Amino acid sequence: YRGLKGVLKKLNILAMVVVANVIDELLGQTGAIRTLTIYYICCNEGISVLENLSAMNIIVPDWLKKKLVQVKMDVENGSSNS
Repeated sequence: YRGLKGVLKKLNILAMVVVANVIDELLGQTGAIRTLTIYYICCNEGISVLENLSAMNIIVPDWLKKKLVQVKMDVENGSSNS
């Protein structure tokens, strides 16, 4: 069950990128929506990894946590000036 859940999550991520790319194409964009979608996904996954490392009592640099959260917030606000 866990393996299937992981595969479905990865397929969902791929579907989000495909949909974002289609939206870019329909709007005549140069990949901005797709790129922001990928940044958002990467930040979410990165934050999740850092949370898991912290749960295992592995030291994670504060600057890395702050940077990932900042990039995620920038993407949510529609800015990519990180």
